[in-house]
Order: sequence, then C-alpha cells, then structure tokens
Amino acid sequence: MSIVSQSLGAIFKFALYEYAMTGRISEGFFPELVQGAIKVR
Repeated sequence: MSIVSQSLGAIFKFALYEYAMTGRISEGFFPELVQGAIKVR
C-alpha cells in the first residue's frame, strides 16, 4: 500500500470519527459518503 493511499485512508477515518462523535461532517467531504459509511445501532 502506498503512502498516499494510507494517508487518504487515515484522513477519511478521522472524518468518520469526528462525524460519529459530534455529528459534524468535515469540510471537503460529501455528506452522503460520510453518512453512508456509518451504521447506527
């Protein structure tokens, strides 16, 4: 896996974490993408 791919994955994981904890979607991310990656229990 390349450094670029790892970096992008880490950034997306942070955006998911921020959304899960605060409900805010980080600037630059499509809401559908972030919301679709989280399953509510």
